[in-house]
Amino acid sequence: LVKDTDGSFVCKFFLHGWRHVSEAAQARLQSLAPGERLYVALELTNPLSEMAVQIQTTDYHMIGWAPRYLVDDLAMAMAESPGEYSASVVRLNPQPVPSNQRVLIEMRSLWDKHEPMTGPQFQPWVD
Repeated sequence: LVKDTDGSFVCKFFLHGWRHVSEAAQARLQSLAPGERLYVALELTNPLSEMAVQIQTTDYHMIGWAPRYLVDDLAMAMAESPGEYSASVVRLNPQPVPSNQRVLIEMRSLWDKHEPMTGPQFQPWVD
């Protein structure tokens, strides 16, 4: 996650949980292309983590999630700058690449007030 002096940031991450989506969504994953625009949505009823950030195709297939360690920061960015965020496919890695490194996503947004990756989960365990 990189924040620029104008408050804009770029965050790249691998799509998580795509093996747990519907068969139709998994089939749609096979036709993703680099540069393809994606939707980002907050999921407030995620059974594993209460809140999650869903990644969807523009034809509304929910294809997976952002990594949990980024959820708080991405949710804050989405709340602070509604409508000012976007996501797209950067790269698709074919097999034999491990499944958790198959789809690289890039999200862009604005953040005037928040400094990313400063929460307690990013602090050192040992002084």
